[in-house]
Amino acid sequence: MRPIVYLVLLLIMVACSSPEPRHPIQRVKQQAELTSVQINKELLLKETEWIEQYIVAQSNLVFDKSPSGLWYAASDIQTLPYKKGTRIDFEYEVLDLNNVLIYDRKTIGRKSYFVDEQPILYGLKEALSLLKKGASGTFLLPSILAYGVLGDQNKIRSNTPLVIQLKITNIETANK
Repeated sequence: MRPIVYLVLLLIMVACSSPEPRHPIQRVKQQAELTSVQINKELLLKETEWIEQYIVAQSNLVFDKSPSGLWYAASDIQTLPYKKGTRIDFEYEVLDLNNVLIYDRKTIGRKSYFVDEQPILYGLKEALSLLKKGASGTFLLPSILAYGVLGDQNKIRSNTPLVIQLKITNIETANK
């Protein structure tokens, strides 16, 4: 009987010991993150070069660059941000940097955007915030401000910088 008691005590002691944590053999995630960051930096440099080449070819337009990386050539720039809920009616067309039309105004139709109340492309949101009523402009969006890695799942491929020809047709200020 005593050997069984000792065996049970031994099993209880072994079962109660805490497991030792296992450590990863290598840190692949950190390497992948560094590689991804490097790829994105290289892509941004390449896209900036393409955009600058586009700007040189557009000798009739003078472009400025926003802090976010949006390039724009527009008249009647808006200096104060629109209030949340302001409705901006607009129309636009989308081209690539070779001036090949991707989506025309007729296909897109007239659009309305309520400031800070609906999702919209970040670059288009910034472009809308720059223009006054009746103004128009040309906006160059690096892919990160457009459809990014996924594209639009239709005509715009991944990592494609875009040219947007935008016109504001009406603005109704929010009463908030």
